[in-house]
Amino acid sequence: MIVRALVSPDMNTISDRAAHLPRVALGIFPTPLEPLRNAERVIPGVQAEVLVKRDDLSGFSTAGNKTRVLEFLIGDALSQGARTIVGCGPTTSNFIGSLSQASAVHGLDVEIYIPGPITANASLALAEVAGAHIVSMPLTRHEIDDFVASRAADLTKSGTPAYGIPRGGATVIGSIGYALAAEEISRQLADRSDVSIVIPAGSCASAAGLLAGLTLLDSPHRVIAVSTNREIKECRDVLLNLSAGVIELLGGAQSRAEDRLTLIDRVDSLNIEALNIEDMNNVEAALKYGGIIAADHYGPATLTELMRAARDQAASTVVWWHTGGALALPQILDKIRTSLR
Repeated sequence: MIVRALVSPDMNTISDRAAHLPRVALGIFPTPLEPLRNAERVIPGVQAEVLVKRDDLSGFSTAGNKTRVLEFLIGDALSQGARTIVGCGPTTSNFIGSLSQASAVHGLDVEIYIPGPITANASLALAEVAGAHIVSMPLTRHEIDDFVASRAADLTKSGTPAYGIPRGGATVIGSIGYALAAEEISRQLADRSDVSIVIPAGSCASAAGLLAGLTLLDSPHRVIAVSTNREIKECRDVLLNLSAGVIELLGGAQSRAEDRLTLIDRVDSLNIEALNIEDMNNVEAALKYGGIIAADHYGPATLTELMRAARDQAASTVVWWHTGGALALPQILDKIRTSLR
């Protein structure tokens, strides 16, 4: 079932601006915004108030932050009469499993294309349980997005309406959910004005939507985006282009969104097997003292940058936008055990 909110006549809020867009109900919102437990032990030398935005608790399977993205992508696909979703991602992508589950819940077939060889993992297992047809392709990460668009077009021409979704759901439609999230967290932050929000920028859908939402709200809050997948220039271009697209779709005035953005290069964190000692120590501290799992390739890097921002007092309040990643916890625990020997 596609869910649309009622549109109020003044159109002052992002919720009002987005109310005409097709959306399915997957998540439980708002997700909590809570103080980091034992912040002084997790982050020795902390100088700022540290809050955690718990999008790992978004309420749909293990989708975490991608729940917000999927609500609008699946809604858009259904509104266009799609019967098949064509998606993609690297073999380690959490998005693959979540996309497959969301598609199955709404009666859609799904094809998943993997650039390079397939490695067994929990996300792929979820995709298989959801009935996804999974295919390895001799393509790069960048080439796979173009293939997905072409495959969806070919299926549609042959009589099977299909909807293509690039890595991580990084489209303007997919980013809308995080424009709404900007409105959500602005309410939760109440009268705090000096705030930096630390969020990963992998596919860039979440970070772009958040940046667009804060821009539409003319919020004083700033975004520290941690680039983990794309080279820094490409990441900046993708993030700002998606953000501009969201602002345009929601009827806002284009302003300098980039003025509230700090982009940090952590592409070195892409391989979970190559996580550095600092990242691993930080993950262990968050798990041991804060009860928080930062368990995938972008979680540890984002946590490390959060700690730096909190020590350097990048703002009076520093928010860790926790996007999820519990599926990779066994790998993280193995790394922690190895480092303790």
